[in-house]
Amino acid sequence: MKISIVIPAYNEERCIGECLESILKQYPSPDEIVVVDNASTDQTSIKASIKGVRVVRELEKGTSAARQRGFKETSGDLIVFVDADCQLPEGWIQHVTEQFTLHPELQCATGPYRWHFSSGTRRLFSWITWSIIIPLQAALFGNFLNGGNFAVRRQALIAIGGFDTTIRFYGDDIDTGRKLAKSGRRVLYDKKMAVITSTRRFDSEGFWKTASHYSSALISRYVFGRTTGMDSKAVR
Repeated sequence: MKISIVIPAYNEERCIGECLESILKQYPSPDEIVVVDNASTDQTSIKASIKGVRVVRELEKGTSAARQRGFKETSGDLIVFVDADCQLPEGWIQHVTEQFTLHPELQCATGPYRWHFSSGTRRLFSWITWSIIIPLQAALFGNFLNGGNFAVRRQALIAIGGFDTTIRFYGDDIDTGRKLAKSGRRVLYDKKMAVITSTRRFDSEGFWKTASHYSSALISRYVFGRTTGMDSKAVR
């Protein structure tokens, strides 16, 4: 099984190095790593241009557009999507590879974020979100998908037509998860697929404001079947 990793990146010169380092340390190694420079104005492409990594530039802004470009640029049977400010813990790829190898019926799997909040209240919020709310939702509907941390079989993405590039940020991953589940490809929520990620959006926009944006996107898509129309603020 050939494994491709896609990393959408907009102005990620400060984070992309650590992200790639965590991937290059993995065993087994992915067959290809593609960084999609999403019209960056900094040195993202330069920082990402290291041995074993291919950089492509996508001028249409938005995470969906970047993921779609990465989908088209790669050839792996299994495509992993991670955000540029994430780091994969040791053994992450091995675990994912084993799950998809042992369970050929598995089409898509996603895992939680690990935010390192200093506040006890925020740590509690994080724990409740990823240990209670999301697992319950995933068990009930089988369509929760964390856009910055998931693996999907190429054929499953082809079957749903890839990503909806009209959705720029909030709700894009929810849309993909719903389409996969609707086509009969339930998304597995695997807590062992956790990745470490930054708290920069919470720090920049405010904790509760950011939490409300994500919650609104989830409710809008699940209850009303549409995205909120909110765009994202670049927090770099």
